[in-house]
Amino acid sequence: MNEYLSKLPGREHRALLKMLQQDHSDVYFLTVICTVKRADEAALSSFKREARKLERVIRNRFDNAFCIMFPEADLVRAGDITASLLPVPQWKDEFQSNQQVFKLHYHGIFCAKGLDRKRVEQLIQTTPTGRRSKSYSGSNQVRALPIDYVETEDGKKPDVFGVAGYANKCHYRPTCKQRPFEGYPIWAKLMDQIGNTPSLTIIVGTNGKYR
Repeated sequence: MNEYLSKLPGREHRALLKMLQQDHSDVYFLTVICTVKRADEAALSSFKREARKLERVIRNRFDNAFCIMFPEADLVRAGDITASLLPVPQWKDEFQSNQQVFKLHYHGIFCAKGLDRKRVEQLIQTTPTGRRSKSYSGSNQVRALPIDYVETEDGKKPDVFGVAGYANKCHYRPTCKQRPFEGYPIWAKLMDQIGNTPSLTIIVGTNGKYR
């Protein structure tokens, strides 16, 4: 644990320590797919916009929520993504089926007292007036799972630090399936830029109720 924490900026370090103090039943592993963008040099600026938008949504939808969310970009072919993943399926018309794209998304740890995982998902997928969100209401676009949902290969269930380690790729190594892509160098560069842009990490609630 100490070795893991030593790799994190102080802001993230403090947030994870506070997350450990929360009741396990109120803590979820949260994934939010933000958007799909062309696999080019403009992806980082797109991610910065998406980070600001998602942070606003979390702050506006939840009272006293506490979360830490880490950015990630997957390099995939457009044809391998289900059109219904985003609220407007026509997004897929912008791309050729075999075109390389970045799927920009967030993984993280989310805590909101008294809310089950379906309610957490619903509040992100709808507007304050209860209407369907134009940004996050796609099929499986928002997923909240119990913190101990995923088991590792040796059968152990991860704690807050295990999930955070997966989310922010402290154990990151380039995946073999992405190496054959022509866009791999750009993806590797983007992942490096993401890792060196602390402002992309979304941290909400550390100065509020959960302090």
